[in-house]
Amino acid sequence: IIGPLLIRNPNFSQKFIKNLIISKKNDFKFRRFDFEIDKEATKSYVEIYYNEVVKENCMQKFKFFLGLWAAKFLMLIYKIRGIEKNDRPGLLAYRFCDNFIKYISKPKLVIGVTGTNGKTTVSSLITDILRLDGKTVSYNDWGANNLAGHTRCLLDAVTIFNKPRKDVAVIEIDEMTAPYTLPYIK
Repeated sequence: IIGPLLIRNPNFSQKFIKNLIISKKNDFKFRRFDFEIDKEATKSYVEIYYNEVVKENCMQKFKFFLGLWAAKFLMLIYKIRGIEKNDRPGLLAYRFCDNFIKYISKPKLVIGVTGTNGKTTVSSLITDILRLDGKTVSYNDWGANNLAGHTRCLLDAVTIFNKPRKDVAVIEIDEMTAPYTLPYIK
């Protein structure tokens, strides 16, 4: 992490400060400073920006967990009422956190099925084969292949503490939502 400690070095290059890169795990935040840099003020500028990035990441995680708990609670209500085949918990999770699918833990194996026709049939066959093999599988068998359906499927695969509880997730991915979903499902 490039942060305030590195900036305190008196030999620090002004060129580097103008194109400061702050990285935290796999999230990269880029910021370009387009003003003249005063060596005394540089430390405070960088510390302020660094603190903003950390606060933004903390707020996203907070929103994620609120969304996770609200969606899990809604899933419990639907289960009690006998309406388990519903992707509204996925919609609710996205109301809280728009990057929900990025933060949710995935099982060890995630299988995405795409195509024009036959996604539900192929997904069902894969799920049955994996279950016969003794694996626990998260799968939305009603064919919800939109972003809310993917989220609902992954919600079923985690605990309320965002720990995976299923071995495999089989997800039907529509061609329209593939560019938004596939980068986050690894």
